[in-house]
Amino acid sequence: MGWHTQNFLRPNNVERLLDIVGLAPNDLVVDLGAGHGELTQRLARRCRRVIAVEQDPRLADVLRTRFADQPRVVVREQDLLETRLPREPYKVVANIPFDGTARVLSRLTSARHAPESAHLVVQRQAAERMVGWPRQTLFGLVREPWFEPRIVHRFRRTDFAPPPRVDVVFLRLRKRGPPLVCDAQREAFRAFVTYCFYARGPSV
Repeated sequence: MGWHTQNFLRPNNVERLLDIVGLAPNDLVVDLGAGHGELTQRLARRCRRVIAVEQDPRLADVLRTRFADQPRVVVREQDLLETRLPREPYKVVANIPFDGTARVLSRLTSARHAPESAHLVVQRQAAERMVGWPRQTLFGLVREPWFEPRIVHRFRRTDFAPPPRVDVVFLRLRKRGPPLVCDAQREAFRAFVTYCFYARGPSV
């Protein structure tokens, strides 16, 4: 599938964000939409291994050249929604194209092997839908038993190049352990919440 232009974080903001994430040296991290590799480079300094996923062939070539001598970084030229997610425990740290936020969130939260946590640079409105502000949404409700969402940072538009036309935040999704609803009941829970939501309206 196609993605629209990505807004890249300026390098001086990346270290500050990774301090918020709090990675461990043995972490495996997936960077979705790795772009020019500014985030990937700094992730590789802090964790065991980074899988950098980039669909744009030109940017993927940049990544392969940049990280050719860095065994901690694996570059994949693939669609963000189609790349195979690790079976072992992993985390996601990514600055994804804003027009793909809902699809990426859906993929990560419904994956059989979901991440332990995901820190995503996303459009503010999409993050608020996930955290249920100013009101609960169906999108957030059906995921709440398995993931705890929180907005952990708010950006200035000048933090990006080019500056976005929308407000942007850093969204954290932390996998609950144990979940509030067992995985075997996931589909039944989704069906029940969807029925209640549309039967009584979006104030549910």
